[in-house]
Amino acid sequence: MSEQRSVACSVAEANVLQETASSSIAKNAEIYGGKWWLLLSVLCLGWFMSALDTTVVNIALKNIAEDLQADVAGLQWIVDGYSLVFASLLLSAGSLGDRLGNKRIYLLGLALFTVSSLLCGLAPAYWVLLLARILQGGGAALMVPNTLALINMVFPGSKQRTRAVAFWAMTGSGALAIGPVIGGLLVGLFDWRSIFFVNVPIGIVALLASLSPRRIPEAGRRLAKRGLDLIAQIMAVLGLGALAFVLIEGAHLGWLSWPVLACLALFVIAGASFCYVRRADAIQCYLCAFLPFQPFRR
Repeated sequence: MSEQRSVACSVAEANVLQETASSSIAKNAEIYGGKWWLLLSVLCLGWFMSALDTTVVNIALKNIAEDLQADVAGLQWIVDGYSLVFASLLLSAGSLGDRLGNKRIYLLGLALFTVSSLLCGLAPAYWVLLLARILQGGGAALMVPNTLALINMVFPGSKQRTRAVAFWAMTGSGALAIGPVIGGLLVGLFDWRSIFFVNVPIGIVALLASLSPRRIPEAGRRLAKRGLDLIAQIMAVLGLGALAFVLIEGAHLGWLSWPVLACLALFVIAGASFCYVRRADAIQCYLCAFLPFQPFRR
């Protein structure tokens, strides 16, 4: 009986989401007055930085090892710690954006990423750099899904939205590709700390530009009335974190080593638990797929 009520609420909620999205698109069309490139540039700044920091650090590892006396295993975690936290928190960051506002969570992630980049550049010891890289990964996770949600919300028409998402995707791909080149230039001209310091002015510019409602309007909190399912979010973080650890460390530690097997088991258990806890939402996904068809709305 409780599941039936949950499904009924989900259907009603989905209809509200469609109406909210339509009114938001109309409102934002008036706000921007055709200057879509300005919004897209602001949103892509954060995405560009987060993608760039995935590969830019690889060039500086030798210099970091010499300056901070880090061993090979420690250097690997400078790279992997960022990716692990980023992958683990993506789903939770998207859920927070739906409940607290996509712009609010995006700005929080952008600020966290900028501050942690400054900490990376100022790091006096290896453990400080590792902690700052973990914070960077958290900031990137808060930014990325909410930039895409904001783009989807404020760009009217499927044609404009398709172009915007394509540009967003190309921005990330380009940042990943040119990361080693930029890293090499910065390390060659300055030192390894410059690959992190370069994010600070970009982050400040993106923050100042994003704070204006004429740049990024405050998105509606589409699921504000629904509380955050803490158990499901913990299961998602554990499952994604365990899977990321397996994929990152499997070749290094050995696919049959006990840490890899333990994380694989954790991924299966956490994934099954997540599916069980959120089983009502699985039904909602099927219903939402059929909502545009009139016979299924009754």
